[in-house]
Amino acid sequence: MIEEYKERIITKSGSGCQIMLENWKYDELKTVYTIVGKVKHGLLPLQNLVRRQCIKQGEEIITSEELDENPIDMIQTLLNLYGKYQELLDKSFSTLKNNRVLVRNTKFSKIVKEAWDHIIKSIRDNRFEEYLSLFIDSKLKKGKQNLSSSEFDTIFKGVIRLLHHSVDKDMFEQYYKLHLSKRLLSQKSQSDDAEKNILGKLKSEFGYAFTSKLEGMFNDMKTSKNLQIEYESHVKFHNIDTPFDISVTVLTSGFWGSGNKISVNIPKQIRGASDLYTAFYTDKFSSRELNWQLNLGTADVRANGFSKPYELNVNSLQMIILLLFNDNKQLSFQQISDEMHVPFKQLSSSLLALTLKSKSHGRILKKSNEDGTKKLTTSSIICPNEEFLSKLVKVKVSPIVFKQNREQKKETIDMINEERRTVLDSVIVRIMKMYKNMRHQQLMMEVTKQVQTRFQPIPSVIKKCIESLISREYIRRDEEERGLYHYIA
Repeated sequence: MIEEYKERIITKSGSGCQIMLENWKYDELKTVYTIVGKVKHGLLPLQNLVRRQCIKQGEEIITSEELDENPIDMIQTLLNLYGKYQELLDKSFSTLKNNRVLVRNTKFSKIVKEAWDHIIKSIRDNRFEEYLSLFIDSKLKKGKQNLSSSEFDTIFKGVIRLLHHSVDKDMFEQYYKLHLSKRLLSQKSQSDDAEKNILGKLKSEFGYAFTSKLEGMFNDMKTSKNLQIEYESHVKFHNIDTPFDISVTVLTSGFWGSGNKISVNIPKQIRGASDLYTAFYTDKFSSRELNWQLNLGTADVRANGFSKPYELNVNSLQMIILLLFNDNKQLSFQQISDEMHVPFKQLSSSLLALTLKSKSHGRILKKSNEDGTKKLTTSSIICPNEEFLSKLVKVKVSPIVFKQNREQKKETIDMINEERRTVLDSVIVRIMKMYKNMRHQQLMMEVTKQVQTRFQPIPSVIKKCIESLISREYIRRDEEERGLYHYIA
């Protein structure tokens, strides 16, 4: 009798399992699972229904225009749905073994996994990896929300589970590194324990190679604090007169990456302080070289040219812009760019922020164009706003954050592809060094196996890496059999 009605029980519209699944009726679904499971292949229609429903619900989330504009909300909605399906597996499609251990049905577990693989893969342009990192960033930043350690733990577990379904985990690593660097350098991380918690989970799930650079960033911050204490003691011991206090964070380029580097003409007002620290550092580490990245720093500037004194909290590029007006009543954007040796494109967001008003303060600088337009161009004339007023004495100039355009997205993708080629090169050499000789297809399979935990390699790219290593004489083709490679010691 069950055999005869199993399909109708599961698929009947209005009263079947579809309604139970839509309303998360775990107990009713458990009953159906127990009954139809007694019949050979009785669970197949239910498995197909769960797969379709999961994919349908997931795609509704990832194709929502409203959620696409709010990536943090999208990830939270996905996490909520993911949690529901994990609960479904535990409460409806599992069996209690020895009255103690709850064991999930392996086929249902596989179906749910495959459905989520499909959902995450369907999020185009690697937005999932970027959005997931933004979601974590929103939880770890100061002032966003105060969460307990248990709440952090629950959130991070869900994040790690979702990340398992991504085939481009190195893409997530790249975005996470970017967001982490901003939190650390701006001192906006609300909890060191929470940062270490998520880092430990990533390391446990994906290995040391995945988190080595991230751990290096934390080590740099710790080392920099110790160096700062030594520097201040050095200045005090030698009675060195400094015009202002300086706090330096020394970053290892191998950990923090080479992106967004801007070479700046350091003005004479602060060159003395930077030279003093450089001398201290090179005396301590003679084999190292310091390259100042002022675009990553912040400064507190005392402004005495307005109706009353203010203290402006700005980034280092904005500090230099403001210092230029100590000797100039007005400058064109082109003149500012030339004086600082910073291209228009890299300077525009910092300058624009100084020309905008906020709820708490007016414009610090004014801009004007000969044609009367408000757009910031190289010919725009910039001058201090003598009528500047602020509700607060301490004025924080919030940065202008532009959405990543196609060109920036392409730069990010190109950088990641370059890192992938480096990883593939090292993996191929390591494999060949171990095996000495290997056929082409075996090598392709072994390389894919070793890197697929971080990203899904494209066969044509592996082939190009092999050809490159041959030309660089790391490996060679067999003279008689082209599909056989030999390691060159």
